[in-house]
Amino acid sequence: MKRNTFFLVDLCLFLLIVPVMQSVVTEEKIVVDFYYSKSCGSCKVANATMHVVEAEFEKNYSGLIIFNMKEISNYTYNQERQARKLGYPSVIINNETQIPKENITRVYMENILNSYIEQLNIKQNEDSYTPIILVAAAVLVVGVLVGIAFMRQRKEKK
Repeated sequence: MKRNTFFLVDLCLFLLIVPVMQSVVTEEKIVVDFYYSKSCGSCKVANATMHVVEAEFEKNYSGLIIFNMKEISNYTYNQERQARKLGYPSVIINNETQIPKENITRVYMENILNSYIEQLNIKQNEDSYTPIILVAAAVLVVGVLVGIAFMRQRKEKK
């Protein structure tokens, strides 16, 4: 009976350690907000450019970049645009990089989005050692628990 109790305690402790062994990677995304107006001439060119860029990045980086096309006749988007003191068309990336209409070209947008992707890759590479350390710690803890269980069984036999 005691052997089963110790086994259950050890099993419970092991199950508490298993989540530590699983690496939890927070997936960051790049958010691109494009503000435009249907009645704006330069917005039509920028809108076409943004759709080309969106299609290209969705093909190569599906789910990593979120494109939000915000037509400013929508009251909410217009209020947001005015609060940021933006003209239109304009692009904001991750609420930090503002791109005016002169720079909304395919080449410029590809370059800036590729630099954001590169920054994410560098950050993910730096974070890649964390799961290894967690797994090593979990293996050590499990080894100690197994040793304790083994010692308990030996004492019970005596």
